[in-house]
Amino acid sequence: MLLMVDLNELIGLGPAESLLELFVRVSVLYIVIMLAVRLSGKRGIGQASAVDFILALAVGDAIGDMAYGTENILKGVLIIAIWVGLHALTAYLGVRWPRFEELVGGRKATVVRDGVIMETALKHELISREELMMLLRTKDIEDVSKVKVAYLETDGTLSVSMK
Repeated sequence: MLLMVDLNELIGLGPAESLLELFVRVSVLYIVIMLAVRLSGKRGIGQASAVDFILALAVGDAIGDMAYGTENILKGVLIIAIWVGLHALTAYLGVRWPRFEELVGGRKATVVRDGVIMETALKHELISREELMMLLRTKDIEDVSKVKVAYLETDGTLSVSMK
């Protein structure tokens, strides 16, 4: 007995959808994502700020809606363009007015000064002593007393100057 399975049913496409439509929809979205990433600036993923993270979540949500067909592609592209535009405006205002950048992106926190862990700063940044030590170990630093100053940067990385 030959078992025939409808490809659309197997993939989970509805009766009004086709595999070709899905391919075209995702291909268009791929191009939109590439353009959005290209237009949003040259910072790498490792340098992502909280604002970059928010942009990624919002764009990902819009792309998901478009990919699954719950949102019109043109409307979704417009939504992404607005998000990327707002992101660019925020970046521009941050460059133009450093106080705005600090307001939106935060400021670095001094977590070690002259070999002493700044407990108040750790509490404010919601980071444990062990997490700080882990970040120091990733920089091959085992002895905090040898650290002149360590900053927890706004992107979550640790910058360290040794004595």
